[in-house]
Amino acid sequence: MLKLTSKQQEIVDFIDGPLLVTAGPGSGKTRVLTHRITNIINTRKGKVLALTFSNKAAEEISERIKSQSHMESYNRVQVGTIHSFCLDVVTNKGNQIGLPSGLSVIESTNDKLELLKKVYISLSGNLPEDNKLQNALNNIQGYKQKFISPEMIKKNINNLDFINIYESYNNILLSNRVIDFDDILFYAYRILVERPKVAD
Repeated sequence: MLKLTSKQQEIVDFIDGPLLVTAGPGSGKTRVLTHRITNIINTRKGKVLALTFSNKAAEEISERIKSQSHMESYNRVQVGTIHSFCLDVVTNKGNQIGLPSGLSVIESTNDKLELLKKVYISLSGNLPEDNKLQNALNNIQGYKQKFISPEMIKKNINNLDFINIYESYNNILLSNRVIDFDDILFYAYRILVERPKVAD
């Protein structure tokens, strides 16, 4: 096993709160994170939630922790991607903010555009050009990625038509018991902010 540098060991040993570590590719981030988690579960009570952006990283961290810990300690660690964790929150706790049960995720851009076409037809009776549809979808995705709901932008935008489209798009998704990929983080954020007991 490679020895940790003094800076890496300092990161591993710091367990009294949040810590931001900035490091480039190949600098040993996964190794340091794994050692830090192992250190926390070996010296503290409670559980550890470790979130990554990729399944590969989550699997690697999980395997390393398993090889460095007792099974009892390992069972106190949950490792996964941020999207899988948030989807779990949404599907299991979404009813607390009024989401329907049995939600699934719609990922295809074409499927999203088809739903958006239905929105335009129901609101205006007209089907816009493809580039207008794509622009509307891009704008909706941009707002969701910033955790901005239609209600939040009503006071700050002059284009009421867009707000109606955004709101109707969300409604048609939920009426079909689906959410789009951006909704995973959007609704998880709402649940954790609006329902502190879930966050706890």
